[in-house]
Amino acid sequence: MSALNLPRSADAALAATALPDYVLDYAPLVWLHSEDQYRPSGFAEHLNHVVPEVDYNPIEDIQTPLTLDNLDQLNAAGNESVYLTSEEGIDADPQPDWIFGTDIDDNGQANDVSSIIVLNDHGEGDVDAFYFYFYSYNLGNTVLGMEFGNHVGDWEHNMIRFKDGTPQAIWYSQHASGQAFTYDATEKQGKRPVAYSGNGTHAVYSSTGGHDHTIPGVDLPVGFLVDQTDQGVLWDPTSGAYAYSYAADTQTFEAYDSSYPVKWLDFNGKWGDDALQGGPELFGQAKYSGGPNGPKFKNLQRDKQFNAELMSDIQFPGAYHYRPNTDASAFCKKLRQPGGDGEIDSSGHQVWMSPRTPGCKAASMPVSADGEFMQREKQGVG
Repeated sequence: MSALNLPRSADAALAATALPDYVLDYAPLVWLHSEDQYRPSGFAEHLNHVVPEVDYNPIEDIQTPLTLDNLDQLNAAGNESVYLTSEEGIDADPQPDWIFGTDIDDNGQANDVSSIIVLNDHGEGDVDAFYFYFYSYNLGNTVLGMEFGNHVGDWEHNMIRFKDGTPQAIWYSQHASGQAFTYDATEKQGKRPVAYSGNGTHAVYSSTGGHDHTIPGVDLPVGFLVDQTDQGVLWDPTSGAYAYSYAADTQTFEAYDSSYPVKWLDFNGKWGDDALQGGPELFGQAKYSGGPNGPKFKNLQRDKQFNAELMSDIQFPGAYHYRPNTDASAFCKKLRQPGGDGEIDSSGHQVWMSPRTPGCKAASMPVSADGEFMQREKQGVG
């Protein structure tokens, strides 16, 4: 599937809410990897297959079954110490059918609610729109023949910073960190930016190919831990999505439609099993690790000075420029120098380049209002 002929949003109910039109007009489309067997999952369905535990012991005297409307009750039993533990176990072999998620149809729509949109209005025309994607399983990377970092439950996201309804920059969550780019620099279908989901890990990237994440937030030319992305199955996360506003001062959510459950967003625990006790390890890293927190823990209140970096991995294949903090002419001059990794710019920041770096094209790239190239924003909230 190379493209989708989609309307602004594939979900008429979502489009009918008070959610601003531009949030759907510019909503990301996500390419799932062609070999990824763990597809987007219904987070309500996920609750049908887990037992809440603290310190590997089931929580007693709770309302059952667990639903999106009562999930927050678990906070009283342990807050962030609560783990939604899969009934079959994190190391189940064979894995249960539910762990593989839902189907994506030919229109890019998931067959279950597996995404949400969260809006944080900073005022003065500055709005952050978060697009969250849920998967019931994260398959970690393989190193020296062994997987590690596998876990049940996986929340990933893009965030778009809008100014007066116009997209300015986009955040791509990747493991414990991520990358931010100017909207103009990103690949798009129509007005909608395209994101690429890592095979198994579901980390979100701006381009196809291999992406190193050995050092969080730094995409090295050659890496130890590499995510792979391609144009496998195109997913429109707005299909069936729930939408909410977020008030940072009270840390509360409000649904854009009364049919959208809200209480589950207050859940403080983890969306998967705790790390497997006595399980295999590699270099001190567990093959089966603990599940993640939910959307409320993804730094929904971000600095208004949200900066984005030069789109180096698309505009300059093989070139990686980390926190350049230099003006356009100086950066062009730097790019014209012979390639070679590890050079230092005038600000003392490292510049990663390779012999594949083409001639200088930086003059056509977006710059911030003060004339500096926009920088990578390390949020630490992949």
